[in-house]
Amino acid sequence: MKTYPQTPGAKGSAETGRQAAEAVTNKAAKLRLQIEDAYRNRPMTPDECASAIMPEGMDAVAFEQFKRSVRSRCSELIAQGKLADSLMRKKNASGHPAMVLWTVVKVPVVTIVTTTTQTTASTKAVQQELI
Repeated sequence: MKTYPQTPGAKGSAETGRQAAEAVTNKAAKLRLQIEDAYRNRPMTPDECASAIMPEGMDAVAFEQFKRSVRSRCSELIAQGKLADSLMRKKNASGHPAMVLWTVVKVPVVTIVTTTTQTTASTKAVQQELI
């Protein structure tokens, strides 16, 4: 069974919170993929991301709920190590500062190990992925 941050979580021990989290699991997975895609293009705040991926024809009330959902999915992606704080801040529509996030790029690291024997020298490369 997957748990937070792979699936939406619930605070506290209330059964209703767990039920709500289970109800949005499939939608949340699809939204996380859309968010990851959007962040590949540029760093932005979660609210800017919500604007970038907002479904057509969404009214202002629905958009406020959508922004909350995008913020939650961004928190999950941060916890998964897929998004990170860029240390930049921008003001949201509310006037409050918001964290600008960006995609974490996992870069392969090559370690060169050299061994020497009496007659020959050999070199071996080992590839590791950063966490």
